[in-house]
Amino acid sequence: MIGGYIKLYRKTLKSQVFQNEGLFKVWIWCLLKANHEGQWVSVKTGKGNTEVWVGPGQFIYGRKTAAKELKMKQPTVQKRMLKLKNMQNLITQNKNHYSLVTVASWDFYQSDNKKVSPKVSPRYQASITNKNVKNVKKDTYAQNFLTFYEAYPRHVAKKSAYRAWQSLEKSEDMETLLPILLDAIAKQEQARATAKAKGEFSPEWPYPATWLNGRRWEDEVEVKKRWDHA
Repeated sequence: MIGGYIKLYRKTLKSQVFQNEGLFKVWIWCLLKANHEGQWVSVKTGKGNTEVWVGPGQFIYGRKTAAKELKMKQPTVQKRMLKLKNMQNLITQNKNHYSLVTVASWDFYQSDNKKVSPKVSPRYQASITNKNVKNVKKDTYAQNFLTFYEAYPRHVAKKSAYRAWQSLEKSEDMETLLPILLDAIAKQEQARATAKAKGEFSPEWPYPATWLNGRRWEDEVEVKKRWDHA
């Protein structure tokens, strides 16, 4: 991805990430790698390829490629990426053959507020066209919902979760709400991890539909203060 620009805020000078030059380099690299607009990306999965929707503020991460581009050793890159994740600057979704990284609060810091709808990859257009229309409707989920569902720690009752999502769409702008949901999930994950490390009780994640219907992203959680974004 060549061309374009990112917004770099002056308050970065006072952020803790700026104090570590190696970490700062990885952070800037993440910002530069993140998509400004969503697009379908072909990713190698073993012997074949798969099409992955990569939304604004997201990018496909591979440690070998990252180490090469950053001119760092792979363990060093992994350690710094994990640190940025623990700081809640990044949200990482690990798949079998790749990782999808989301820059937290990208929409707030970088977006020009243009809404992007996922377009069907030409590779899949023919097969989708040949399917029965009823089947397509039955198995199709909004991309924003899929992004939420993949980030949510408990993958159960997907259809019920989608009904809850559709109910929210009646009163919420889901394009705007999505980064808030992802941010809340990351904070709650950190709070649960902290409680577990202290030997404290941490309840199981509720079903995603229950979490959405109960507006659980509004729950107050005490977590380590996020370092300022660039």
